[in-house]
Amino acid sequence: FALLGLLYSLGLCSIVAWYNRLSAVKHHHIPMSTPHMLIGLTGMMTNFAYQAFIYNSITIALQLCVTIIALVAVLSFGFPAVYYAVVGQTMLETMFPMKEYVQIGPHIYVPLGNGFYNRGCRQNVRDILGHGWRWRLLLPVRGAVDTQIAIAPRPSDSGIEALKERIAQVQREGVRREVRSTQELGINEGPDAKSSAAV
Repeated sequence: FALLGLLYSLGLCSIVAWYNRLSAVKHHHIPMSTPHMLIGLTGMMTNFAYQAFIYNSITIALQLCVTIIALVAVLSFGFPAVYYAVVGQTMLETMFPMKEYVQIGPHIYVPLGNGFYNRGCRQNVRDILGHGWRWRLLLPVRGAVDTQIAIAPRPSDSGIEALKERIAQVQREGVRREVRSTQELGINEGPDAKSSAAV
């Protein structure tokens, strides 16, 4: 919603600024081109702000500049969050890959990859926003979100197949590396837990 609001503000301000610039040039109030005092990105931003304040009122110029700054911030911080939601990952899974394990047998643990819970873009978005989320973008209607998805996320079909292959591999070849405790895997079972595990 923040992105939609900023795009709406940017569109309105751009139309007004474009009309004011054409009107000023048509009546020969302000020259069509202005000298560039700086070069590069700084010069471009300075020239843009200069023209925004010259061709428009202070209200439109400030609105346009603030909208652009806020739009850059929203895209910078919001795009990664949207991307991770679409692909069915969390920030922790991306920063620390292969740190989540599933137990496939007595004292046998298998690490899970980043795409284990990726059930497709549409399904991932539906899991987070609930059913009928498109209508809620347009109308203030009530939605229903399945909280069980957050408590016990469902694996993807490819993740299930990979897990079945790993189980079959363990049954054929056995485990590759043994560990003395699940704490070596980063699993905390509590202060009194004593166990040995194999990976």
